[in-house]
Amino acid sequence: MQIGCCWFDTSQTTLTNHENDTSWKMPVVEFNVVTLLTQHRGQVLSIQQLMQQLPENAQTKEALTAAIERIRFFLGSSSELLVAVDDQGFMLLKRINKAKVNLNGLGPHRTISNKQYGILMAQLMLLLIFIYSIFEPTPTIQQVEGYQVATPSGQVEYYPIMINAGEHAINASVNKFDLMMAQCKRVLWQEVYVSRSTSDKLMSIVLTRDINGQREVKNVKAYSDEKSFAFIDTQWLVRQGICS
Repeated sequence: MQIGCCWFDTSQTTLTNHENDTSWKMPVVEFNVVTLLTQHRGQVLSIQQLMQQLPENAQTKEALTAAIERIRFFLGSSSELLVAVDDQGFMLLKRINKAKVNLNGLGPHRTISNKQYGILMAQLMLLLIFIYSIFEPTPTIQQVEGYQVATPSGQVEYYPIMINAGEHAINASVNKFDLMMAQCKRVLWQEVYVSRSTSDKLMSIVLTRDINGQREVKNVKAYSDEKSFAFIDTQWLVRQGICS
């Protein structure tokens, strides 16, 4: 079975990377985890489901995380196919979107200059437009209009990103996110951008703030099969580092 630049051979229990011509005889734990992920490719598997593939005396999140990191390391340039979904589990994507933005080594929690931030946001908006032009050719993206959300710690700029020009009502889950954030004791970010995928199953949250003249950016993703995102509450926002 093809996984990006790698070939997963279930009969030989090997993972072969064609980019560097190396083959890995997989230990039982890693083999079982990859097997389960490939059997449910494109679906989120819970941490509990994956931990069941570990030995009984090592069924911990730490052991699972270590196994996932070893798999990602061997996947090399295809490691982006193995995605972590916050507080839910992991998912093996079917393919990597070729229209990728070069973030120049930007991690999930790193400071950048204001100039770099401006370039980054412009690239993200262009990428968003490009993606929806491929998968949803008829709808258009409205101009992002933000407003201030009053929280106990002060005002936060909030930007719900709408996809369809005729979409006047804010999506219920996006509106719920707004209400949950307003109940936080302290919101740790100055600007919050929230959008939903066209399938309504993936929510993307981009957070920005200025620290000592540097712009810090963080991206949080949430996935829900039921499209309701009922798990989002103030405690979830605290766990994601959005509130304190």
